[in-house]
Amino acid sequence: MNYPAVTKVAEIDAGILNVYRAQQWHLVDYGKFSKTTLRKRLRTVVQWLRWLVDENLLADLPKKLSRYAAGVQLDQPKPVFWTVDEIKLLVKSATERTRLYIMLALNLGYTQIDIATLDESMIDWESGIIERERHKTGVLTKAKLWPSTLWLLLRHRSQGRGPVLLNQNGGPLLVERINDKDNLIVNDAIRLAFDRRKRAAGFKTAKRSFKHFRKTAANEIEKVAPHLTGSFLGHSEKGTKRFYVRRHYDELYEHTDRLESLFGFDA
Repeated sequence: MNYPAVTKVAEIDAGILNVYRAQQWHLVDYGKFSKTTLRKRLRTVVQWLRWLVDENLLADLPKKLSRYAAGVQLDQPKPVFWTVDEIKLLVKSATERTRLYIMLALNLGYTQIDIATLDESMIDWESGIIERERHKTGVLTKAKLWPSTLWLLLRHRSQGRGPVLLNQNGGPLLVERINDKDNLIVNDAIRLAFDRRKRAAGFKTAKRSFKHFRKTAANEIEKVAPHLTGSFLGHSEKGTKRFYVRRHYDELYEHTDRLESLFGFDA
């Protein structure tokens, strides 16, 4: 607990816990750490006390322990997006492949895994329509490629069946594996390419990643057609909303087509 007045666990009671919590709040007020860290610390204390009781090292739990961390209300996170000017700067001087990754994210709302698993069988190359289950949610989605995205995708299209885009060695763009120490290792060619461009464009310290392109595009759709945002993102739709969206994909395509011009890809 990092509380110097306590030397024996048997001394821990509600009063001491309240003093400890007040001290931790004091550190938050002085900017030493966030409310998220505070809540994690208090929850850890609760878990530790329950373990002490289970191990018969503490006779009873202090009263009202279940509410100990409940009073920490986290601030609502502020939405973070890339601006139109920032996107244009990122795309300027980018390699064709990195430019294509950014376009797929903005055009289709794709993350790295969505791009890496985009398969030949999912695309109608004549109409530019993609129909697939989103990798993360399994929700069936339909999307339309911008003419500029379709043109560039055809230029970088892999030969044969399977993933449309491969890395420079002919392997998957994203690979996840567990090493001999049970740690997850991720080899993400898309993130590496984007991070290089991000640094070169002067955004090294920006707290925005490749995945924020998806959020940026969704935010633009939300401004004018909020009933279609969930469909763009591949979220599960329920009831009449799902029925409505499935009957009005043309409206969704109209709004995603508008993004091509907004972000400067129709020049």
